[in-house]
Amino acid sequence: MQKLFIILLTLLFPSVNHLSAQDFTMVQYGPGVNQFLDIYLAPSATATPVLVYAHQNGGTTEMPDGIITDLKAAGISTVSWESVQNLSSRADLTTGWADAELVFEWVKDSAAVYNFDTTNIVVGGSSRGSILSWIYGHSGNPCVKGLYMFNALPDGIWQDLAFWDPRDEITSQSPPLFLVYRPRPGVDDNEDSHDPNNGFMIMDRYTSLGIGDRDTIIHSLIDSANMDRFQYLVDFALSVIVQGPIQPVDLVDFSGKTEGDDIKLHWQTASEVNNEKFEIEESLDGNEFQKIGEVKGFGTTSIPKTYGFSTPKPNRYQSFYRLKQVDFDGQFEYSPIINLVLQNQITSLEAFYPNPNKSGVVNITYNAIEDGKLGVEVYDLSGGLVYQQTQTVIKGNNKLSLNFAALRSGMYIVKFGHGRHNIIQKLIID
Repeated sequence: MQKLFIILLTLLFPSVNHLSAQDFTMVQYGPGVNQFLDIYLAPSATATPVLVYAHQNGGTTEMPDGIITDLKAAGISTVSWESVQNLSSRADLTTGWADAELVFEWVKDSAAVYNFDTTNIVVGGSSRGSILSWIYGHSGNPCVKGLYMFNALPDGIWQDLAFWDPRDEITSQSPPLFLVYRPRPGVDDNEDSHDPNNGFMIMDRYTSLGIGDRDTIIHSLIDSANMDRFQYLVDFALSVIVQGPIQPVDLVDFSGKTEGDDIKLHWQTASEVNNEKFEIEESLDGNEFQKIGEVKGFGTTSIPKTYGFSTPKPNRYQSFYRLKQVDFDGQFEYSPIINLVLQNQITSLEAFYPNPNKSGVVNITYNAIEDGKLGVEVYDLSGGLVYQQTQTVIKGNNKLSLNFAALRSGMYIVKFGHGRHNIIQKLIID
């Protein structure tokens, strides 16, 4: 079998003096020595969208502090992953693509542990990382909302198109794509192997499929005062996660409020095509939803339409709602999720010490909004449950001691569950 030789030259980036501290590092998503990832969690009471990012040849899973700070401020968590260190053969490519499948499966399986919203994934990659992530990014998974690539699809990948042509992965269902290149178009290969003209070939494919409005390319950062490859990432991620339209129905508003003992949901469309109905779904945690009703649509119309739905207010702190818009042919799309706070009281973990811990005994102060049982679950960094217990709590502050002496030294995730309320806390056992 003919080998595919990929020349991926190391880029000379401006020196990065400040790397962000990972919340969880060297987490294994597979048994291989290079099958690991780092996690940067955005603080949030609800599940967060997630950027899944792969780096250039010989890169690391470390991310600059500036972009991680901005992503966290925008409510976006990051999973930065490793695989085959260098792509120099067809076998390397096949292994890397298989690793990408494992990573995204790991993200899905670990969503509850790390508070990921796996319905909102942005796929990212630099150079080698763009190749590793490309196939999954165009797999048709509706959870992938967009692709952000830096120096994407280097010249070497185009030398064996009989084996793989990146354009063949693109379909009319491909997500929005944002390409950023450091070099100028048409550079000499001795200067850099990341020619923006490769990106223009991708754009031509998008245009030929009638989705040219979904791709953007920025090049020649070398001529710019700002050569930061991540400078457009947050705005792009927010545009596809928050503002992504529901097709073929143009939803312009979806909101809700409490009125007495009821929840009142309201939404409005600017236009509709082939719209049979809206199914209204409710969730306790923002992840698992159940249908609670439906409202008939207006079929096809260019006239704005207003909808409403009322349901009894659940007896809990908060509730999540979304719309499932269904076409007459059975195809459907989901709206953004809205979160309604139903009570003023809030469950909180007001103390958790000592941490790091040597004895294994942790003292907590847990503020409960009602009497009940507090479930305590401890997970290792691979997402495996290693310890669990139940404590009785009363409404108000509860001072409890938890004995984790059976745990080995290392880093763990402790999940506290009380009724519909969940709190996640990192624990280090020395």
